Amino acid sequence: MTYPDWKDFEYIFKGNYNKPFEALARNLFKKRYGLGDTLSYFKNHPGNETDTILVGNDVIGFQAKYFENAINARDIIESINTARRDFPNQTIQIIYTNKEFGIPGKDEKGQLKEQTEKKKNIEDAAAKVNLKLEWIYGDNILDEVIKDDLLLKVFFDAQSHLRVLQHDIDGINTIRINRIQTGINLNGQEYKIDRGETRNLFQEKLKNYHVIVSGNGGT
Repeated sequence: MTYPDWKDFEYIFKGNYNKPFEALARNLFKKRYGLGDTLSYFKNHPGNETDTILVGNDVIGFQAKYFENAINARDIIESINTARRDFPNQTIQIIYTNKEFGIPGKDEKGQLKEQTEKKKNIEDAAAKVNLKLEWIYGDNILDEVIKDDLLLKVFFDAQSHLRVLQHDIDGINTIRINRIQTGINLNGQEYKIDRGETRNLFQEKLKNYHVIVSGNGGT
């Protein structure tokens, strides 16, 4: 396998319902601190993607931010403030993002600045709430992925099932919808039941949601 590139695998990460970039960051975080499968989290976990962990004297959490274009400073600052609100003892927040900051420009003396205004704004917001940031972004993430055969295969292998998972689910849903019949033959006579509206409702809902249809067998 060649060295992975974000552009080659955008179909996996952008707008995907199962949030694979968060899963990638979570695996990198667990691997870094040797957490195994002990890292707990909630749906729509506030501020951090998971619960924080204690490492020495530091309480550490992380955020995964996938951006289609440039880094969104407001989005990250909002996560920083939420982390401080909900995890008052947290000292470090690691930011995993697929993007990197641009060239910072030069100061009045013509010297290259240490960071861009966008990064400075984020760092200032973190300092204001006494939270230290650590950035792991762009190809630095890929450098870590390349060391792990399993992560490399799952997230960056063109043959990975992730790239066709949604297609397969859509196909299964279509088969199930087509099994909803509109007629029944009883003693040689056919009885019709108009289920068009119901079928259309299922078809519409399945575009964005999982739908469970329950009832007695044969009804």
